[in-house]
Amino acid sequence: MAAEGKAIWDEVHLKALLQLAHSPIHLIQTYPWDEWIQQHGGCKAVHTYLLNLEALSDDQRHLLQVILEHPRQTADFYAACHHISRKTYFRSLRMLLPVLEHGLNAWKPLPWFPLAPLSRIPMQLINFARREKEIAVPAIVYALLNETDHTLEAGLGSEPPNG
Repeated sequence: MAAEGKAIWDEVHLKALLQLAHSPIHLIQTYPWDEWIQQHGGCKAVHTYLLNLEALSDDQRHLLQVILEHPRQTADFYAACHHISRKTYFRSLRMLLPVLEHGLNAWKPLPWFPLAPLSRIPMQLINFARREKEIAVPAIVYALLNETDHTLEAGLGSEPPNG
């Protein structure tokens, strides 16, 4: 496991994860960051997790959402989207980054569970097709499914195989 128990996220690598201008993405495409991202469900799941951090204020969440929706833009662009001055943008970013850094370093991956049953007793299959409204599933679960298991993604909204 990548950096078990160690805080690997710092400002430089966090900016690369957020795809801020002048922060090369290759910084997080190497060990241990690439492995950490995969263990936590991929970039989409990590972004969803960050957006849902309880420690974020509404203004910080809005700024983060703009940054994630428009990667590699200029500070002027982000400031205009947030309706603030460039100076206020940098001040807001300076306050946002430590919150995100702490959240990432505190996030432990979910325990691994094998997909195959541990016994020879067959698992009961449940059809989730067209049942989205019945099942309250957090957005992070959808992000994890979309990022990691395309067979599950295809099965969630499609017709049953035999019908």
